[in-house]
This record gives sequence, structure tokens and C-alpha cells, in this order.
Amino acid sequence: MLTSDHNSVTVPSHRRFNRAPVRSMLTIAAAAAGATLIAVAAAGGTYGLWADSAAVSAGVVTSGSLNLTINNLAAAPINATAWGSMFPGDRVQQTVTVKNTGTTPADVTVVGTSSAAAESDYTIDVSKGACPAAAADLAGPSVLQSAAKALGTWTAAESSAVCIEVTLSPAASNVSNGATVPFTLTMTATQKTV
Repeated sequence: MLTSDHNSVTVPSHRRFNRAPVRSMLTIAAAAAGATLIAVAAAGGTYGLWADSAAVSAGVVTSGSLNLTINNLAAAPINATAWGSMFPGDRVQQTVTVKNTGTTPADVTVVGTSSAAAESDYTIDVSKGACPAAAADLAGPSVLQSAAKALGTWTAAESSAVCIEVTLSPAASNVSNGATVPFTLTMTATQKTV
């Protein structure tokens, strides 16, 4: 404020401001720098700009295979003359060779089908291994009247004899007299899970 006294001039006085001490400002700056350092350290990694890559040769992937043959064929007829002229109580067996020609182990099953009216008078059993001497009964359930029968796990390239047994029931009905009973056996190989 200026007042005029003819010869005197009054100069305004300076107000004093309350400034934060330098030490407080340094403390805040140090805390901010420390927090930044901790955040960078927690993030991990480096912040270099170098990068590199290397090619990996694709190589070759080969899948395994699964294939089943009967007497070295994909579908093999069985000698039907062995089943001819059967009488009630007769049991006839034949051996075929089944091979897993694939490169992976397989669970092998067999199921039989027939559309003949006399089917119920016949029992057809299948077993892994050669037919027993003296035509001993395989004593298994008929693959015609039951679900698929397991023949076990076959290793890659395993070949084995399989016995097929046909029995005409001793109590066969008159429907079987002179009847022809065509049947089909289907063997299935399913990849063995490891």
C-alpha cells in the first residue's frame, strides 16, 4: 500500500510463505523411486532389446496301423464241408490263423450272426489257441446268442491259432433236420489304450 506523505513512500511488506522443508521433498522423491524400483523388480525379466529365434526341423510323424487278417486274408471263408452232415450232439472244430498285422496292440473280440430259423439249436464257440485234442468242448457261450466274446489282447504283428467250434444240440428241434444254417463270425480289433 502506498501512502503519500509528500515525501515518504511506504513499500509493502513481504509476506512470508510456509515452504516445505527440502528434506520432506527428498523423502517423497526417495519413496517414489523406491516404489518404482520394487515394481520393476517384481515384474521380473529384463528390458533388453535383443531377440533371437531358432528353427526346429519339422521331422516326420508316422501313425501306427491296425489290421486283422484271417488265414492271411481280410475276409476268409471257412471250409464248410467240416460242418456238413451234423447230427444232434455232434461237435466239429476247425482252426484258423488270425494275425494282428498292425503296429499297435489290439483287443480282439468276435461276434457271430445268423438269420437261420434253426440258429437256436446250434452253439458256436470261438477260443484263442489251437483246437483241443479229441474235440474236447470249448465250454464257452455261443457267439450267436451272446454279446461279443473277448479273445484277449494281441501284440503288434502277433499271429495265433483260433479254434471255431460248432455244436448241434442233442435236443435239436425238428427245424434243424436237413437245415442249412449259414453264419458269419466277425472279429474286431480295437486299439489297446495305454
